[in-house]
Amino acid sequence: MDNAQIWREKARQSAAGEASDLKLPSGMVIKARRPGPSMLAGFGMLPMSLAVSKEEQAEMTGEQVAAFAEFLRDLLVYCVVEPAISLRPEAGQIHPRDIPNGDTNFILAWAMRGSEAARLDTFRPQSGNGKHRDGRARVSRKAVKSARN
Repeated sequence: MDNAQIWREKARQSAAGEASDLKLPSGMVIKARRPGPSMLAGFGMLPMSLAVSKEEQAEMTGEQVAAFAEFLRDLLVYCVVEPAISLRPEAGQIHPRDIPNGDTNFILAWAMRGSEAARLDTFRPQSGNGKHRDGRARVSRKAVKSARN
């Protein structure tokens, strides 16, 4: 066994230790692990960067859409420990296309802490009439010096 195989086996053992039961909308119960911020950063994403408004989605380029789709697929493969997800499934594994959409969406929302992010919606600015949309116009640009300066 070479070093790469040994490392992969250690990673599988670690994944099994991190995984817990996750009941999906279809009724299926899988073993899944939730990635931490450092793992998402390794994918080039952070939980808060995944909250994309409808306007931002409309402005995404084809390359950005493809990269985001690839990230979601890789995240699904990372999260689901048992049964393992593979693009080339062997016995006991499943291909992403064989997972019901509702289950896929549930796993991804769970992995990206969708319920926690939804609670932050009240802090996001309302679009209103477009004026002061980003809040910058309401903030004084003049520096305020404290008495100690």
